[in-house]
Amino acid sequence: MSIGSLAAAAEVTVSGTNYTVVIVVAIIALAALAVADGALTVAQRLYSSRIGEGLIYDLRTEVFAHVQRQPVAFFTRAQTGALVTRLNSDVIGAQQAFTSVLGSVVSNAISLVLIVAAMASVAPTVTRISREGSSSIP
Repeated sequence: MSIGSLAAAAEVTVSGTNYTVVIVVAIIALAALAVADGALTVAQRLYSSRIGEGLIYDLRTEVFAHVQRQPVAFFTRAQTGALVTRLNSDVIGAQQAFTSVLGSVVSNAISLVLIVAAMASVAPTVTRISREGSSSIP
Protein backbone atom coordinates (compact mmCIF):
# COMPACT_ATOMS: atom_id res chain seq x y z
CA MET A 1 0.00 0.00 0.00
CA SER A 2 1.52 3.29 -1.06
CA ILE A 3 1.13 6.72 0.49
CA GLY A 4 -1.07 7.73 -2.45
CA SER A 5 -3.50 4.90 -1.78
CA LEU A 6 -3.41 5.73 1.93
CA ALA A 7 -4.27 9.31 1.11
CA ALA A 8 -7.13 8.22 -1.13
CA ALA A 9 -8.46 5.84 1.54
CA ALA A 10 -8.11 8.43 4.29
CA GLU A 11 -9.59 11.39 2.43
CA VAL A 12 -11.67 13.18 5.00
CA THR A 13 -13.64 16.31 4.31
CA VAL A 14 -15.22 18.19 7.17
CA SER A 15 -17.12 21.42 6.52
CA GLY A 16 -15.49 21.73 3.10
CA THR A 17 -11.94 21.35 4.47
CA ASN A 18 -9.86 18.37 3.31
CA TYR A 19 -7.81 16.78 6.13
CA THR A 20 -6.04 14.16 4.00
CA VAL A 21 -2.60 15.68 4.48
CA VAL A 22 -3.04 15.85 8.25
CA ILE A 23 -4.06 12.19 8.38
CA VAL A 24 -1.13 11.06 6.21
CA VAL A 25 1.33 13.05 8.33
CA ALA A 26 -0.17 11.55 11.49
CA ILE A 27 0.21 8.03 10.07
CA ILE A 28 3.83 8.67 9.12
CA ALA A 29 4.55 10.18 12.56
CA LEU A 30 2.97 7.15 14.26
CA ALA A 31 5.11 4.78 12.17
CA ALA A 32 8.24 6.81 12.98
CA LEU A 33 7.41 6.65 16.70
CA ALA A 34 7.02 2.87 16.48
CA VAL A 35 10.41 2.52 14.78
CA ALA A 36 12.04 4.85 17.34
CA ASP A 37 10.50 2.86 20.20
CA GLY A 38 11.89 -0.38 18.76
CA ALA A 39 15.34 1.13 18.31
CA LEU A 40 15.37 2.47 21.87
CA THR A 41 14.28 -0.91 23.22
CA VAL A 42 17.13 -2.64 21.38
CA ALA A 43 19.64 -0.04 22.62
CA GLN A 44 18.38 -0.39 26.20
CA ARG A 45 18.72 -4.17 26.11
CA LEU A 46 22.18 -3.93 24.54
CA TYR A 47 23.51 -1.55 27.20
CA SER A 48 21.79 -3.47 29.97
CA SER A 49 23.44 -6.71 28.89
CA ARG A 50 26.83 -5.01 28.52
CA ILE A 51 26.59 -3.57 32.00
CA GLY A 52 25.39 -6.87 33.41
CA GLU A 53 28.19 -8.85 31.79
CA GLY A 54 30.76 -6.31 32.97
CA LEU A 55 29.33 -6.54 36.46
CA ILE A 56 29.46 -10.32 36.51
CA TYR A 57 33.06 -10.29 35.24
CA ASP A 58 34.16 -7.82 37.93
CA LEU A 59 32.33 -9.67 40.69
CA ARG A 60 33.71 -13.05 39.70
CA THR A 61 37.24 -11.64 39.48
CA GLU A 62 36.94 -10.10 42.94
CA VAL A 63 35.38 -13.23 44.44
CA PHE A 64 38.03 -15.49 42.92
CA ALA A 65 40.81 -13.25 44.25
CA HIS A 66 39.18 -13.26 47.69
CA VAL A 67 38.82 -17.06 47.71
CA GLN A 68 42.47 -17.45 46.71
CA ARG A 69 43.53 -15.32 49.70
CA GLN A 70 41.77 -17.66 52.14
CA PRO A 71 43.92 -19.87 54.37
CA VAL A 72 44.11 -23.62 53.75
CA ALA A 73 42.01 -24.23 56.88
CA PHE A 74 39.07 -22.53 55.16
CA PHE A 75 39.09 -25.12 52.38
CA THR A 76 39.28 -28.04 54.81
CA ARG A 77 36.14 -26.78 56.61
CA ALA A 78 34.08 -25.78 53.54
CA GLN A 79 32.71 -28.24 51.00
CA THR A 80 34.01 -27.33 47.56
CA GLY A 81 30.73 -27.95 45.72
CA ALA A 82 28.71 -25.90 48.19
CA LEU A 83 31.26 -23.08 48.00
CA VAL A 84 31.23 -22.93 44.18
CA THR A 85 27.43 -23.10 44.04
CA ARG A 86 27.08 -20.32 46.59
CA LEU A 87 29.58 -18.05 44.85
CA ASN A 88 28.00 -18.61 41.44
CA SER A 89 24.41 -18.07 42.60
CA ASP A 90 25.35 -14.91 44.52
CA VAL A 91 27.10 -13.38 41.51
CA ILE A 92 24.26 -14.24 39.12
CA GLY A 93 21.67 -12.93 41.59
CA ALA A 94 23.54 -9.63 41.85
CA GLN A 95 23.73 -9.37 38.06
CA GLN A 96 20.00 -10.00 37.61
CA ALA A 97 19.06 -7.55 40.34
CA PHE A 98 21.32 -4.85 38.92
CA THR A 99 20.16 -5.18 35.31
CA SER A 100 16.44 -5.32 36.16
CA VAL A 101 16.64 -2.40 38.60
CA LEU A 102 18.78 -0.30 36.26
CA GLY A 103 16.35 -0.80 33.37
CA SER A 104 13.37 0.13 35.53
CA VAL A 105 15.03 3.24 36.96
CA VAL A 106 16.08 4.55 33.54
CA SER A 107 12.67 3.79 32.04
CA ASN A 108 10.83 5.49 34.88
CA ALA A 109 13.10 8.56 34.78
CA ILE A 110 12.56 8.99 31.04
CA SER A 111 8.79 8.55 31.48
CA LEU A 112 8.73 11.15 34.25
CA VAL A 113 10.62 13.73 32.19
CA LEU A 114 8.42 13.17 29.13
CA ILE A 115 5.19 13.33 31.14
CA VAL A 116 6.19 16.56 32.88
CA ALA A 117 7.25 18.08 29.54
CA ALA A 118 3.93 17.09 27.96
CA MET A 119 2.01 18.51 30.92
CA ALA A 120 3.97 21.75 30.77
CA SER A 121 3.36 22.15 27.04
CA VAL A 122 -0.38 21.38 27.24
CA ALA A 123 -1.29 23.21 30.45
CA PRO A 124 1.56 25.20 32.04
CA THR A 125 -0.61 26.67 34.80
CA VAL A 126 -1.98 23.30 35.89
CA THR A 127 1.53 21.83 35.79
CA ARG A 128 2.89 24.63 37.98
CA ILE A 129 0.04 24.21 40.46
CA SER A 130 0.51 20.43 40.61
CA ARG A 131 4.26 20.84 41.19
CA GLU A 132 3.74 23.39 43.98
CA GLY A 133 1.05 21.33 45.68
CA SER A 134 -2.43 22.17 46.82
CA SER A 135 -1.25 25.00 49.11
CA SER A 136 -0.98 27.41 46.14
CA ILE A 137 -4.66 27.07 45.20
CA PRO A 138 -6.56 30.18 46.37
